[in-house]
Amino acid sequence: MTKILLINPRFSAFNVDTDAELESLPVGLICLGSFLVSKGFAVKIVDCLAITDYLEVIQRELESCLCAGISVMTSQVPEALKISHLIREQKPNIPIVWGGIHPTLFPEETAIDPFVDYVVRGEGEVTFLELIEALQKNSDPQQIEGLTYFTNNHKISNAERQFVNMDDLPPINWGLLDASILNRIKLVPAHTSRGCSHRCTFCINSVTRNHWRGRSAQRGLDELEIIKRRFGDTRVRFWDEDFFGKKTRALEM
Repeated sequence: MTKILLINPRFSAFNVDTDAELESLPVGLICLGSFLVSKGFAVKIVDCLAITDYLEVIQRELESCLCAGISVMTSQVPEALKISHLIREQKPNIPIVWGGIHPTLFPEETAIDPFVDYVVRGEGEVTFLELIEALQKNSDPQQIEGLTYFTNNHKISNAERQFVNMDDLPPINWGLLDASILNRIKLVPAHTSRGCSHRCTFCINSVTRNHWRGRSAQRGLDELEIIKRRFGDTRVRFWDEDFFGKKTRALEM
């Protein structure tokens, strides 16, 4: 089974003595990993906020993986570059893919870096899946929507990817994270919707035009049932930009 390595770098001001990892999980990467597992891939997530020896773990996990995906916010760029350098030194033939908010806002500036092979813009599930399928077949990714990269100093920036239907995504696969992390988490994320109907100028949705989309009420409840079985009585954080984006759905849940 083909293995994909997904990495959540530390933030530049992160203090290893804080409890930040107990209040947050890399929900975007977990959703991406859950989707890839549902498509038949093996996935290893390295959450650098949750462990101290993350560089050693990354080095070990590079063995036999098809590519490495790194989720990057702007304050994670220094750590993400350090990790990209490590991957290139250890396994120069493994493609390095950046996704997340920073590459989405600055795709060309990110893709031109010699330690970044591809940039996935916006939501990553389908774009990343099509990219790794192309890498498996050694085929040209030039028609993959949502992808930016450089080849022979020539920029390729493909058409925008349409937003996914939330009910087409599998529930979060909690087995992707180590039990040692899950057993100490204080807030468990439930991911029932994406996007927002409003266009506040300070928000990334005003750039990406990410409209509100939610799982059906039943699918949202199914997600909560999974959390209940795995974590028991615990606090849940709805990892939605606007949980109440559709009033009837919220009331039904």
